[in-house]
Amino acid sequence: MHAQDDSTSWVGNSIAYYKALTAKKISGQLLVYPKGGHGFAMYNKAMGESWLPQAMKWLRINGFHR
Repeated sequence: MHAQDDSTSWVGNSIAYYKALTAKKISGQLLVYPKGGHGFAMYNKAMGESWLPQAMKWLRINGFHR
């Protein structure tokens, strides 16, 4: 997950990483939010509630979490 307005880490890096994973047929998911800055889910409970269920589902589907 990445926020487009993250001034610490450019969102393009996450996009490039995701594209590299998919090019190698490695399972991945990229969630890009328009706002939230860097570490947004740590400070904004509503944002955490938004992405966390999606992340947990992906972890379960891919065998990383039970």
